[in-house]
Amino acid sequence: MKKYKLVAVDWLDAESVAGWRSMENVKELTSPVITTVGFLILNNDKIVVVVQSIADGEYLGCTTIPKGMVKRIKIIPYEQ
Repeated sequence: MKKYKLVAVDWLDAESVAGWRSMENVKELTSPVITTVGFLILNNDKIVVVVQSIADGEYLGCTTIPKGMVKRIKIIPYEQ
């Protein structure tokens, strides 16, 4: 089995809020920072892909994050 790095990816998420907002309230909105933990299977100039589980060359729980939204990728020590 190929060895994958276990990582924590901090990334900015988009958020949608239903309902009317005042300009003061809109100015206070921020993008939530999400942390996704899993095995890093792809990291190129467009996307980062982290998965929850790996078995027999297949992946479960794939999270695809646009590279421009990634703030940090931290490697977590792990031995396979």
